[in-house]
Amino acid sequence: NVLNLTAQNSSALNTNVSTLVATITGAGQTLTISEQNALLAVGTNVTTNNGDISINLAAGSLLGAGNIAAGTANVTLNASQGAITLNSSAGQITGNVLNIQALNSSTLNTNVSTLIANITGTGNLTVVDVNNLTVDTARTANGTVNISAGNSSNLTVASINAATGINGNVVLSAANLAVNAPGIVATNTVNLTGITGTITVNAGGTITAPIVILNPTGTSNTVNWVVNTQNATGGGSLYQVLTNVNQFNNSSTITIPAGSNFVVTPTSTSVLPAITKRLTLNGNNNLTIVGTNVGNNSGLQLTANGINISGVALRNFSGGGAGIFLSGTQNSTVSGVSVSNSSVGIRASGILTGTTVKNSVFDTNAQGAVLSAATGLQFGVSNAANSFNTISNSTTYGLSITGNCSGTKIFGNLFQNNATAISLAAATGTLASPLLIGQYSATPATNNTRNTISGGTRGVFATGFCTYAQINQMIFTNLAATSQYNVVNSRNLIINR
Repeated sequence: NVLNLTAQNSSALNTNVSTLVATITGAGQTLTISEQNALLAVGTNVTTNNGDISINLAAGSLLGAGNIAAGTANVTLNASQGAITLNSSAGQITGNVLNIQALNSSTLNTNVSTLIANITGTGNLTVVDVNNLTVDTARTANGTVNISAGNSSNLTVASINAATGINGNVVLSAANLAVNAPGIVATNTVNLTGITGTITVNAGGTITAPIVILNPTGTSNTVNWVVNTQNATGGGSLYQVLTNVNQFNNSSTITIPAGSNFVVTPTSTSVLPAITKRLTLNGNNNLTIVGTNVGNNSGLQLTANGINISGVALRNFSGGGAGIFLSGTQNSTVSGVSVSNSSVGIRASGILTGTTVKNSVFDTNAQGAVLSAATGLQFGVSNAANSFNTISNSTTYGLSITGNCSGTKIFGNLFQNNATAISLAAATGTLASPLLIGQYSATPATNNTRNTISGGTRGVFATGFCTYAQINQMIFTNLAATSQYNVVNSRNLIINR
């Protein structure tokens, strides 16, 4: 019935008992139990003095209300024909690495550093740990993985897989969550509402499920992804991370490690995917994207709302694409970027309400910026430091504007040594929301929205009906008066000099 064992040295027993109580007193000495019975109940304590504990059942389930304590050593529990339930309020499993295998649903209270768990049949895995926990592997064949660390503790996941059965879900709770490669996958839902702090997805990690739910009141509203390689594809690459972001239903950030100086060169088969979810990409001036091999594709294409791009350099998108393409993205910001040697530095179209481009440089492109039916865009904020854009050395147009661009404001920018600084071709606004190139002021000397055209061949060129388009108080330097405006073929354009 009851086996009560006390020994100083390592002990290995074949048993057929109902209850086990065991103490191994020698430092580092181990306990190995091979039980033949259908049921083994752990009594008040099964302990070692920092020695491994291994309990293997040939049949049935492992149940108990006591402690299994291995100190700093490891615990292995195997109920391949049953369940493991050790979740009494009075007891827990203590050790370094806990390795469990069971057929059916298993529930454990733990105080371990690392978890390895595999539920091979239909059933759930529930683990409640009291401190920081690393999940090396947790897998269910057809059930939910529910793991929680202490309320102020960190949970680190290498692999959780609940995607092989129709009932696969993942529920995680902790202060902070870090996901490493390969990551978390579930058939149905990954529920992270129990993560009250930050979520970081490190290089190569993923969170993949039809539904991912975050804590709406925690800082975990944003998932942090890390790029750690300049390879065109593969784990940790910008391509893979952007692909992951687009599969995720919540805000994300992408971090480029300081000092990395990555140069990413996509190919025709690894063109960076358009960004379709809320994202903050901070290149930290350590990310350059080279478009030599992408044909007429663009570099970074923004299609979702709430995207922020900064600290990124792009070059050699010369096959007809743009370094950056804003396609109907609202409430987004592009700041501190540079685009060079490309067909178009930045292209914008669609409804862009609340989107701002500032503090960026578009140099030595065929066209610096192209706005085509782009409404509501703020291109430059003022001529104050870090608020305007510099467009220079464009071989055709520094800024080309066409179509309905109502509500778009071109403020405070510097156009330097362009073939034509600004071109308007049937570029229009509306009475309520005119297209403004500079804001008119009764005191021009203090008007910080004035754009400056310096050098180049031609200042402003306009053609076609430019109804409700205004050019206000432009500043010209190093450009002859006869070359400042060529607008004779335009109609309804308002110029306030």
